[in-house]
Amino acid sequence: MFVSHPLVKKDKIESRAYQEAIAESAVSKNTLVVAPTALGKTVIAVLVAAHFLERFPGRQVVVLAPTRPLAAQHAASFREFLNISESRVVLLTGDVSPDKRVVLWKGARVVCATPQVIRNDFAHGRYSADDLSLAVFDEAHRAVGEYPYPELAEEMECRILALTASPGGNVESIDLVCKNLRIKSVEIRDEKDADTAPYVKGTFVEYKRVVLPEPYWVIRNILVNLLRDRLRVLKLNGAIESARSDVTKKELLDLMKALQKGARSGGTEFYASISAVSAALTIAHAIDLLETQGMGPLSKYLERTAEKAKKPKASKALRGLSVKNDFKRALAMSITLREKYSDPKKEALREIIQSIKRDTKIIVFTQYRDTAREIAGFLSGFEGVRAVRFVGQASKAGDPGLSQKKQLEVLQSFREGEFNVLVATSVAEEGLDIPSVDLVVFFEPVPSEIRMIQRRGRTGRRSVGRVVVLIAEKTRDEGFYWSSVARERRMKKSLRGIRDRGEGRAPDLTRWTEGS
Repeated sequence: MFVSHPLVKKDKIESRAYQEAIAESAVSKNTLVVAPTALGKTVIAVLVAAHFLERFPGRQVVVLAPTRPLAAQHAASFREFLNISESRVVLLTGDVSPDKRVVLWKGARVVCATPQVIRNDFAHGRYSADDLSLAVFDEAHRAVGEYPYPELAEEMECRILALTASPGGNVESIDLVCKNLRIKSVEIRDEKDADTAPYVKGTFVEYKRVVLPEPYWVIRNILVNLLRDRLRVLKLNGAIESARSDVTKKELLDLMKALQKGARSGGTEFYASISAVSAALTIAHAIDLLETQGMGPLSKYLERTAEKAKKPKASKALRGLSVKNDFKRALAMSITLREKYSDPKKEALREIIQSIKRDTKIIVFTQYRDTAREIAGFLSGFEGVRAVRFVGQASKAGDPGLSQKKQLEVLQSFREGEFNVLVATSVAEEGLDIPSVDLVVFFEPVPSEIRMIQRRGRTGRRSVGRVVVLIAEKTRDEGFYWSSVARERRMKKSLRGIRDRGEGRAPDLTRWTEGS
């Protein structure tokens, strides 16, 4: 059975009852669709778009996505499935000049774009939300804070369809997304629903614990002493009540914001505390790298910190930190140990990869670019492993990132088997058309349930998937792991509550289908 619609290409989309039921509901009211990655939320968007394109031939459909590669992927999908001229499905990003965007908008039936571009063009009057019959908000969990999604939704009088695999950890966050996107109905599907079960292959998650060598703890103690020293200054200044060394980076960042606000109000007494928090953040990040990433990323970070401190424009906090004996000791030891020890997580990763079949496709997720580079280089030294690094477009110190063109080339090479291991940062978590893989490895746990679900969703699409999470014992890895597990449980409970309060399912209507 295939979907039958005048604006959907014949024999192109397999008929799935749950997709058609959700689409049927979404044409009549603003709808948030919450479903795992493998269940085809893009197809639902295509079905709803086909309805509005047929009903309102003089208006456009806009599909919004957080990144340029994801917007480009949507453009390719809509061209593949919709029975309209491919030239009338256009891609609008910051790479296209404003004048060209106006021309493309006027000739388009479907516009795939990043939200920042659409917001700017609306603000400059280049085109209008009045032109739209439907707006699709992909990765809808982003519709909070200062992100452009809520502002755009407020301006749009058209139908709204929002898509996400993970809307938030509790009822309040989910309700906020719904409020910001003017959602009236929430359609929820998961792997346990009767109508989706045939399409979900399942994923096994396992946790591999590693033990950090004793010298790691020696360096950690040195860094903790440095951190306590800065925290004692803050306590003496009355900025904090306790100089506990388990303070989180988030707590320090929140404190920094409060101190900077006080300084802007004319309080010169805040400056010493701001300097102490700045140094504390540097040290806290170093501890984080040591515990979760290993000796290589730590030593490189400390080396960069020491180099920055030598520059004329270096902050007082950085200069003061770099001349402390404990900082110098930690730096020297990290460089020595980097050459002496192979990090236990990298060794665990090597064992995992070498224990599986040669033709297995693998994604290794890690938080930091330095770690991604190290892992890709480390793994490529072993027979049968062809690893490639996959990072974002933004340029960072000593790292220009990957252009959109290069990202697509890397993914195509991975798809074709030139590489069999993709070592990726968070850019690969969200939405991109990355081939389904057999194994996903988390080099470190992430405390966010949204990121946990997105990473895990890269496997288990076409066959049973496997996920391995590496956890360094007695470190913040353990806290991050339990945090994400608890958050995901709360999210699922919240979604069940939303479904139970009657904002769930549409009737199973079948006007979309025909015989195969």
